[in-house]
Amino acid sequence: MSSISSSHFPQIVYRDGEKYLWNPIERKPFAMRPEERVRLCVIEYLLLEAGWSKHRIATESSIQIPASEHPLRTDIVVFTDDLKPYFLIECKSESVKLTEKAAVQTARYNSSVSAPYLLITNGLTDYWFRVKDNSCQKLKTSPLSSEHLLTEIRNDYSYWQQRGFCGRKSGTVVRKWLTGTLPLFWNRDLPWAKRFLDIKQKFNELHLNHTYRIIQMNPDTRVAISFLGTAPGASYLIAILNHQQQNIGVSLTNLDMAARGERLNTSIFSSNKSNVLDARKELPLDFDADNPRIIENLPGFIYRYFEKQIPF
Repeated sequence: MSSISSSHFPQIVYRDGEKYLWNPIERKPFAMRPEERVRLCVIEYLLLEAGWSKHRIATESSIQIPASEHPLRTDIVVFTDDLKPYFLIECKSESVKLTEKAAVQTARYNSSVSAPYLLITNGLTDYWFRVKDNSCQKLKTSPLSSEHLLTEIRNDYSYWQQRGFCGRKSGTVVRKWLTGTLPLFWNRDLPWAKRFLDIKQKFNELHLNHTYRIIQMNPDTRVAISFLGTAPGASYLIAILNHQQQNIGVSLTNLDMAARGERLNTSIFSSNKSNVLDARKELPLDFDADNPRIIENLPGFIYRYFEKQIPF
């Protein structure tokens, strides 16, 4: 079944200008590892949608398994109100295919935890099991229920800012526009893939390792689009042009500059040149309204201005 965490994002923090994942259970930053992102997305679901108390969730719990030379650690254990283990959750990277081996590993861990429910997830697909009478039964649906509506949770600028999609210092106009625009952009009904791109290179000191929407424009060309909050606190619209499996262009639009009417608000980089332009002439950046049709057509606008700037 589709993962309970597929519509969630991990929280982001900056330390000394570097980007980290924030674990709200342990209240400390972690490196941007793929399996850590999946684990934190599951935690976001548990806290925000399922309404589970963070005091009933443990991560990195040490357990001792017979025949194991060293103590092992569980990814997530969720407890009942009387502190009995209820869910044992094993998280894998999105690139890892869930196999019987992962199920055996989780069941082995549960010999120490004794939780009645097991979840194996890679952030895309979930496999749930019910443990009863020393046997595991695979479930067709999640035993968790949503207590809160995600649409209401997302109607808050601070939600998006904490997850790295907008800046803490953006002005009122940009804040209002992004609060309306980001829920539309990340609407699960849009037919665009959601993918984390682990981009090591920085542009204008921006960390572009982030979660994007991937849109296939034609058989050879895709664009990746997202919104990004920077360490200093600004908000950007980011676009990456991929042609024949190579990233050939990057566009960075400073939304605060565009909202103030500054003309040189966008930097475009390609393999052999860079350019600065006014994205307001190319994109439907109407800061007075958030319009679903504008969001739906945004990839086409971005693709056309890439065509003007970068020959491919």
